[in-house]
Parts: sequence; structure tokens; C-alpha cells
Amino acid sequence: MPTPPPPPPGPSWQSNMLEICFRLFRFSRLFLWFSKQPRYRAGDFKTPDKLGFTTEMIAGLRCYWTNEPCRERGVLVYLPGGGFVTGPMKAHWEHCLRMSRRLRYAVLVIPYPLAPQHPFPAALNSILAVLLDLQRQQRMPENWLISGDSAGGNLALTTTLGLRQREAPLPRKLVLLSPVVNMNKVEYEGIPPDPMLSADYRTYVDQSYVQQANPADPLLSPIFADLSGLPPILIQMGTNDVLIHEVRKLVQQMQIAGQPVQFEQYSSMIHVFMLFWWLPEAHQAIRDQVTFITKV
Repeated sequence: MPTPPPPPPGPSWQSNMLEICFRLFRFSRLFLWFSKQPRYRAGDFKTPDKLGFTTEMIAGLRCYWTNEPCRERGVLVYLPGGGFVTGPMKAHWEHCLRMSRRLRYAVLVIPYPLAPQHPFPAALNSILAVLLDLQRQQRMPENWLISGDSAGGNLALTTTLGLRQREAPLPRKLVLLSPVVNMNKVEYEGIPPDPMLSADYRTYVDQSYVQQANPADPLLSPIFADLSGLPPILIQMGTNDVLIHEVRKLVQQMQIAGQPVQFEQYSSMIHVFMLFWWLPEAHQAIRDQVTFITKV
């Protein structure tokens, strides 16, 4: 696959202001506290009602559709991030609505069971059950794909590996936004200055989601998986993302395996910057996602 042109140099003044605010208010500590509070960690389920999402129970899991009449044109399955421990936030719902309008596809959001009450592989198995049920009902068109951010990016990739294990139809493409690719208590080399993810937060996520499982299991840490023969993959990262080094290793392994992958690194951007829609870099990232998805 040809190497795409590099994104515009960053960061923008809007991105600089966002990072300053995150540091000033110690967002990483606030995020860790938020992730442990039962009142908040379940996620935001008022916004999808306001935005016109419809609910459906699929394989025992409450899922959310937007623009379902366009299902035959294409379906984007979206797995929201949150460190496996928090549910979808307002930014996730708005991102999905934005992608649905740009693509004119239906979008299916799957809010999976959360750790620590539901550790690995509960989330993965629930997502697989939803997709397999839709495939059995012949409700998934040929043109469907999976996207996710952070923990959702991990689950987008591991779900595809799980479908391959079951010899089930695979998505046509994958779009991974700041994905988590290694849960094996990795030492973060040359840690970039990311104000979103602290070492304490990563430890809490590891302990909550992995628990007694083997962190080197490819369905937990896809960096240890056979990465050949998957659909084409787009990965977007900010170079200040604490996960950047592991994702670069994953991309290198994909390239060695002959796996089609388009890797976009945005200079000085933080974890999941794509969800902050008002950033110029997020506008560019979304345009690149749409181009990648619609490219024949």
C-alpha cells in the first residue's frame, strides 16, 4: 500500500490550549478518580437519546444504532474507549454521529461489559456474540467495518482476530484510533508528555481488565498475534501519546507480515485527540478516516 502524505505539521494553537488545560487541572488524576466512581464510570447514555440513536438488544447486550436505514450501504461498528473500565462518553456519541453523516453509513455502537466486574474476556466475548448474531440473521452487509479508540481500538483488532479464529466473515476494514496493543506490563520507553494517561491509571486498567489472564494472550495484547491476512487497517496516533512506541512496534510487525496498514502520526498530539472535534488535527484525522473507508 503506498505511503500516504504526512498530516499537516502540528500542533495548532487549539491543541496547545487543550494540553495546557489538561495539565493545569491535572486531568490524568481526575480521569483515574472518575474511572473508579460507580456513578460516573457507566458512561453517558443521555446523549444518544438526544442525538436520535435507537436501541436494540442483540445477543443479550443493549446496542445503539444511528442512521440504520443506510445499513445496506454500509455499517460502521464502533467500540468506544475508556480503558475497559468506563462506558461511552458524549464525545464518542458525537464522533459516531459525525462519521455516520460523513459516510452515509449506519453506525452500530456496542457498549460492552466493563472491568473490574467483568474482566477479560467478557467484553471481547460480548462483542463477538453481537456480531455473530447479526451475521446469522444476515443483517450485516458485505460492506461493514470496525473502528474504536484506545481500549476500543484494542477490542476492534482483537474482535477481528476472534472472528478469524471462528472462521466467521471479517470486516472489510479496521480503523484504530490511539489503540491499546500491549497489556503485558510494558515499560514505556521514552514516555511522551501525554497529559491524559498517567502511570497510575495504566496500572489500574491493567489490574482491572487483565486480572488472572495471561497478559501476553494475543486476544489481550494483539502485538503478540499473527498479524497477517487481516483486512486493511488505518491506525492514527499522536506522537505525544504514551502508547506510541508500542503501536510503532505493532505497525512494524504488520509491515513485516505483509499486512496492509496505513499509519498516521500527528505531531505533538495527545491520546485520542480525534474525538476533540474542534481541533484542526481532529478535522484532518476524520477526513483521512472517511477517505480510507470509502476508498475502493
